[in-house]
Amino acid sequence: MEGHTGVAPTHQPVAVAGFPGMLAAHLPWQNGIYYPSASWAHGWATGGPATTTPTDLGQRAMRLGSEAWIERVMPRCEAVSVLFMTGQGAGRFRVVVDGQPHVVSQPDPSAPARTATGRWVSPRLPLGDHRVRIQALSGNAVVVAGAFRHDRWAGAGIRLYSGGLSGSATDRWISGEDVDRHLTRVRTLDPGLLIIAMGSNDWRYGNSPETFAANLRTIISRHRAVTDASVLLLAPHCRLDMPGSGWRAYCDAMADVAADTGCGHLDLQDEFPATVAEDDSRRPLIAPDRVHLTPRGHARLGRLVADYLRAA
Repeated sequence: MEGHTGVAPTHQPVAVAGFPGMLAAHLPWQNGIYYPSASWAHGWATGGPATTTPTDLGQRAMRLGSEAWIERVMPRCEAVSVLFMTGQGAGRFRVVVDGQPHVVSQPDPSAPARTATGRWVSPRLPLGDHRVRIQALSGNAVVVAGAFRHDRWAGAGIRLYSGGLSGSATDRWISGEDVDRHLTRVRTLDPGLLIIAMGSNDWRYGNSPETFAANLRTIISRHRAVTDASVLLLAPHCRLDMPGSGWRAYCDAMADVAADTGCGHLDLQDEFPATVAEDDSRRPLIAPDRVHLTPRGHARLGRLVADYLRAA
């Protein structure tokens, strides 16, 4: 929950500080890659009164005022699904796929404002690239979290949703309205697997390993109250901007929590450099900020997680 993690080498979500992250992997349904609406890195163009706004926990979304729109080409897909906020104050919008409009009405307009349960799925499309525009109707406004592209209409596959909060530690994920919205989103997505990668910022901010472990137990419990997904606790690489060997105590605490709560556990601290000197300066795994991974580091991370899941 501090950052974002990829399940496959081809998936690299938006980079954030440390590793505060949760990844929800949807195993039984379509393949899919998620494109957050407010991320410049995911290629959305905008028009009209479109503004970014916080939504869920650690996610930003695009609020579309009257007739505002976002648009991008979804590569190689057979379907598109849109995640949006429903409830009081949310209006109608249209999803235009290759010029074909589909008007979406709010499923629960009486729910509390910004309830994270809205999802619209397109009809089946010919496999290929498809231009998608999401636009608020005249006189309406809607908050759009993002969209999935699905490159397989039905059958086995993995659909990924990454949600994290830049710079956060575990205490940020315990309570609050935004945490509640995040949990509602998890319930709506109904994942088969949750991957929780945390601890780096707890070390950075001076939270003790004992506090980290207690918070982690609460986070697991709150998520198990809304989903029966399997849970994998991922101990990330050691950030290299911190002196000493304190990171191991947090990894050990995570291992104890995993054993006590019946979660899966994957410890990556020995798979990445423990010091700047150990990293390959020509093909580094750790970025120059000594915190984030390089593209090569993300690729290794993805392969390690995918290998773990295949063997599980």
